[in-house]
Amino acid sequence: MASQSEGIQKLLEAEKEAQKEVDAARRVKAKKLKQAKEEAKVEIQQFNKEREAQFKAKEAEVMGGRDELQRWIAGETQGQIAEMATRVNKYQDQVIHDLVSAVQDIQPQLPRNFRG
Repeated sequence: MASQSEGIQKLLEAEKEAQKEVDAARRVKAKKLKQAKEEAKVEIQQFNKEREAQFKAKEAEVMGGRDELQRWIAGETQGQIAEMATRVNKYQDQVIHDLVSAVQDIQPQLPRNFRG
């Protein structure tokens, strides 16, 4: 009977020891998984930085750079505004004269669709 009890005791101790090893393996696995996630996060950030740099380089190549494009648009806009101001100054007197003449020289007439 003592040997049977002793055998059960050894089995219980072996089960406890196996459980400790399984728990240790789980902790190691969780630690490695966490480390792998951190490494993947760093790699993803590095990849994103590289792709962003490539995108900026391609954007600058295609568009000639955003600042250059903005300067060109500003220059075009200023040129068009100056052209409009010149036309306003050139035709202002004539337009005013035509408007005043149209208001002063009213000639009443019946509407086209008047039936009388």
